[in-house]
Amino acid sequence: MEFTGTSASAPYVTAAVAAAMSEYELNANNAMNLVTQNSNEAGDPGADSYYGVGHLDVGRVVNSGTSGIYDIAAVSNLITTDDGNMVLAVVQNQGTEAITGAKVTITTPYSSVPLQVQTLSPGDIQTFEIPTALPANGDFEVSTSVSLNSSFQDVDPENNIRSNVFEFNSSQ
Repeated sequence: MEFTGTSASAPYVTAAVAAAMSEYELNANNAMNLVTQNSNEAGDPGADSYYGVGHLDVGRVVNSGTSGIYDIAAVSNLITTDDGNMVLAVVQNQGTEAITGAKVTITTPYSSVPLQVQTLSPGDIQTFEIPTALPANGDFEVSTSVSLNSSFQDVDPENNIRSNVFEFNSSQ
């Protein structure tokens, strides 16, 4: 089932706040801050008009006090044409420990660019930007993959690849 809107999401956010209040003995304001701080990035980097502060992740909220969780995620691929054609890839540390030396690879139809995260604190995002050519018409696929260095084990490797297809049509 798929649904959207505040009336659909409000019960889930309320439940997450209640879980945070119960788990950590917090008041409602502090519990809401904890839920917000542990949301998963989506869309444009930071808060945006479409995704707000991101996707709710109750597991991250409940486990936010647990040390030793390493989880890097490829969360967004975007195309900008403001100052030349650029691919923006957004990665997030969704764990509870700082991540260093994670590998990021951005792949387009024209190239595969290896990059590296220097240090990423828990909950923080990093945006990588590479120039690209864009087609006048047709599909343009962008894929971002991330991996931790061999010192760490990623608790959720399923969020390590993000692929998007952007459609271009010069007649629009």
